Amino acid sequence: MDRLLIKLVHLRLGLPHAAPAQLYGVDRCTVSASVRGIRPLLAALRKPGTERVRGAAPLRPS
Repeated sequence: MDRLLIKLVHLRLGLPHAAPAQLYGVDRCTVSASVRGIRPLLAALRKPGTERVRGAAPLRPS
């Protein structure tokens, strides 16, 4: 199971943990643990000031 891919699917599509679990043939608890494990790594890579509001559309240059 690719933990990063599962996390990206979860973040990008906003799916509940059960959906990627079924998609990748693993238990929902496995997906939840992967998401919890990868979240701090992604947060560490985030540049300051790039936080997005959940559901907000990305900014487009004018």
